[in-house]
Order: sequence, then structure tokens, then C-alpha cells
Amino acid sequence: MNIGSMRGKMALVLGDVGILLGSLLLALIIRYQVIPTGAEIFVLIQSFAPVIMVWLIILYIAGLYDRFAFDFKKRVFSILTRAQIANGIVAVLYFYILDTAVNPKTILFIYVVLASFFILLWRVFAFPMLYRPSRIKAVLICAGKPLQEMAQALTDKKYGIQLVRTHDLVIETITSLDLRHEIEQQGIEMVIFDYQHPHAQEMIENLYPLIFKGVGFVQFEELYEMVFSRISIDHLSPEWFSQNTYSKNTMAYMVAKRIMDCVIAVPLLIVTGIFFPIIVALIKWDSAGDAFIYQERIGKNGNRIRIPKFRSMTVNDQGVWVNTAGDARITRVGSFLRKSRIDELPQLWSVIKGDLSLVGPRPDIIGLGIELEKTVPFYTVRNLVVPGLSGWAQISQDLPPQSLEETIVRLSYDLYYVKHRSVLLDLEIALKTVRILLSRMGA
Repeated sequence: MNIGSMRGKMALVLGDVGILLGSLLLALIIRYQVIPTGAEIFVLIQSFAPVIMVWLIILYIAGLYDRFAFDFKKRVFSILTRAQIANGIVAVLYFYILDTAVNPKTILFIYVVLASFFILLWRVFAFPMLYRPSRIKAVLICAGKPLQEMAQALTDKKYGIQLVRTHDLVIETITSLDLRHEIEQQGIEMVIFDYQHPHAQEMIENLYPLIFKGVGFVQFEELYEMVFSRISIDHLSPEWFSQNTYSKNTMAYMVAKRIMDCVIAVPLLIVTGIFFPIIVALIKWDSAGDAFIYQERIGKNGNRIRIPKFRSMTVNDQGVWVNTAGDARITRVGSFLRKSRIDELPQLWSVIKGDLSLVGPRPDIIGLGIELEKTVPFYTVRNLVVPGLSGWAQISQDLPPQSLEETIVRLSYDLYYVKHRSVLLDLEIALKTVRILLSRMGA
């Protein structure tokens, strides 16, 4: 099954590490035209190890380890070119600013060229040939809109699933006997069930013997999460909340998260704070009013928090959706501040105080949040965790929600974070946020 493809990701990582190390050895041979000794190889690898680690992180930020990254064939050259330019700059800064054991010049240039060339060959040609998972024949049994979403998504070959039939339990009734006959006749290997539907539960009791014939049964909700990286709002139940919310509030995770917030937020606020006077001057030059605004928002457990921002509008919005495209209230400087997220830099102080985290669901303005709590079922569950400067929804949705429907989609991403939150997920969100901000700055 090719969902999330952990084997594919591991193959990509191991291939890149092998190429980076192999390119280093080849660069050494080309530079000195002799086979290096074991001691020479050890010293060189030891010196380049920090650079290689940073390079892998940059490749991740560039999107080359995203799910199904091997499908980037059409864009991989431009993505890899930008990443390797950044990697080359990192290597130069490392070796020529810091006092290292070696000071490679020609080797470094050869190494960057070789590594870029072989990684490109690896991802465009070698990996697709080595990793070709077959598509599994499946039948989908669900109801309504979620079924339509899933059926449309699985037409993409990258998921490794070939839908042979779909059965919408809203508009049709199928017996377990008919379904079993269909599975056996058409060579179905996977049955995707909506286990929460009463009719599906009745059928599954008569179908489980098929597991002895190699047929796999997959819960629709789990597959939905894998494909869309969000929770199916249509399948929420009291049992879901009891199983997926409290258990994640482990002391170890909360302590690690708090340490990470402070370790990153404090120096970041000190460094960016140098530019605050310039930003303040630009805001005041562009429009009349205070450079800073303070907004009351909904924090963890529904508590009210007050967070600072650089003013980007002629008025302080306090509870409506803001469509940034052509909104006359947004100033010229404010448009850039919003696009680059610079307007939220003062909130680093809120992170240090503990009102916010670097990663978590974005806190709602009080007025809007109260209205959404009345309208959207289960909406307050997103307030179980400390809100953040950036979250899973922010890196998954192209634009902030501008309607009730888009807000429900955001909630589905927020609930995914509530269920799966961990240090690794927080780190992934942080790295992808950096990638998004850099792409916006270069747009």
C-alpha cells in the first residue's frame, strides 16, 4: 500500500545520504587524482558531516521529502537547483567563516557540482525505476460527500490504489452476500469500509473470513487521514475525542514543546527586534495610527489572551473574515507585512510568555471565535492545545479561511494536529512554515 509511503521516504533519504557521501569521496579522487587513504576519508567526512546534515534539512524544506516526492519529476530540477544554491552558500559560510580542520576550495566546488548532478539523476531516473509499487484493487463502501472526495483522490496513481467499485450507502443497498461475490469475482484485494455506518457493520460480520484469502480491510477514517492529512468531520464521534485528545497531553511532550518554544523564540525576538524601529517607522510613514495593535483572542481551554501585532490595516479588525485580495483597509506596507508574516513577529513575546506556542492552531479573534463555536460542531476542541504562530492548517491551506465552509476544512486540519501532535510533527510544521515564507518572499 503506497499511502504516505514510509519505504519510499526512507529510500529517498538513504539514497541522498549515499550520494552525498559518495560524491564527497569522488570529489577527493578528482581533486588529487589518487585513491585517498582511510584516514584522509575519515577527516574529510568528519569535517563535512555538519554541512551534510544541514543540506538534508534544506532539501526537506525545499519539499524534496514530502509525501510522494518521487512524483516531482516535472519540477525537481528547479526545486533542486534552488536547494543546492542554498546548500552551496551554507557550505561556503561554514568552511570560510568558522575555524574548521580543513579549508576545502576546489574540493568544495567539485563536491557541490557532483552532489547536485547525482541527486538529480537519482530522483528523476533511478528512484522511479527502483520503486514502482503496484496498484491494489479495492472497493470503497461509504456514504455521501466523504465517498466522493475519496473516490476522486484515489484516481491519482500515486496512492497505489485502483478503485474497482464504489458503493454509496446513502443511495444504494448491497447485501454482504452480493459484496462477497463481487470481491471474489473481481479479485478485490482491499475493502475500504466506513465502519461507523450501521449497514457496513452488519456486512463486515459476514465478510471477515475473506481475510484468510488475502483480502485486507481498511477503515475509511484512517485512509482519509492518510490521503488528506486531516480528519473527516463527517466521521467525528464522542468515542473519537475520548481516544484521540487526552492521551497526547503527556508531560514529556509539553515540557519538550515549551523548551523548544523558548530556545527558538528568545534569540529570534532578539535578532528580529533590531529591525522593529525600521518597521515601526515604515508603518507610521505609510498611514496614521499606532504601529502596534493588540487583539484579544481565544487561547488554550477557551481562556482569553491578548497578543501584539504590527498594524497592517487602517483599522483594528476584531471579528470578521478578511479577504486580503484588494481589501482597501490593508495598507501598502501592511500588505507586505501580511504576505511575509512579519506583522506577527511581536507575537514572539507571547510565545515566551506562554500564551502562544510556535506551533499550534491559530487563535481566533474573540468575536469570530464565539460565532464559530455556535455554528460549527466540535469547534472548541481545537482549543484543547496552546494556539500557535503557525499550524498544520496554515501550511496545508493556501489562504486563511474566508467562509464557513473553508473554516470547517481548517478545523479538520486542526483536529488532525490535536490527534497527532508530537515533537516531530511540530518540527515538520516549523520547517514547512520556513519554506512557505521563503517562497512568498521570493514571489
